[in-house]
Amino acid sequence: MATSATRNKVRLGMCGLGSFSYVIGNTVQRSKKIELVTCFDPVAERRAATAARYGCAMEDSYEAMVKRADLDGVLLVSPNAFHREQTEMAAAHGKHVRSEEHTSELQSHSFISYAVFCLK
Repeated sequence: MATSATRNKVRLGMCGLGSFSYVIGNTVQRSKKIELVTCFDPVAERRAATAARYGCAMEDSYEAMVKRADLDGVLLVSPNAFHREQTEMAAAHGKHVRSEEHTSELQSHSFISYAVFCLK
């Protein structure tokens, strides 16, 4: 399998497909360096609409998304209350995480510590 260093694009999944996901998705779509590979939202209609809009796959669960071997990372556009659990699960599967919302300093240190632990 090619690594992100040998490919032209970073391959990402997007979680949380509410209205702000269009801003993120449109930005990714215009990028020459990022590919939206798959998406997840608990609402099936949002998954289907996003997959159709951006030409990506869709997953039935967040866990299925982060388990994909062809992803380099995930974009979290989900509510803040889910970010810690989602970050931990992504890190446990070796994925990079980008959250569209700021986290507290305490949360950030917790995320970093957990990620470092998982990647050892």
